[in-house]
Amino acid sequence: MNEPLTHQERLTYAALLRTLVRLDGHISMEEQALVLEASRELLGPSMTPVGETTAADDDRELRALLDRSAEAHPDDESVRRAAASVTRPEAREAIFAALLTISTAGTITVPEAGLLDWLSETWDLGVDTLGGPQA
Repeated sequence: MNEPLTHQERLTYAALLRTLVRLDGHISMEEQALVLEASRELLGPSMTPVGETTAADDDRELRALLDRSAEAHPDDESVRRAAASVTRPEAREAIFAALLTISTAGTITVPEAGLLDWLSETWDLGVDTLGGPQA
């Protein structure tokens, strides 16, 4: 991604990530590692502002972002409104790719697929998570 995510795009990513994890019902160790890895890739090699950081620093920063997103988008409707407000195609594609990577750590559940398919349709990405590319 050429430009970093804006503050609102970061909050929206975190809100969608919270929703995805909740829909899965549990998070395995593999999924936890993928969440941090995909988030680090999306949000930057170091999610903390300056200096040497560790995975623990990135984990704390991600948890803080998730907490802020829960305050800003406390329910499914507000998460969907926030997602619909993301307009930059580059941000949409990057957020979706991170969420898809995380969801494929195990089997994509029907509720997870429903969220990802809704997001793909809302953002006009042309991806059907259970059946491949949409026509």
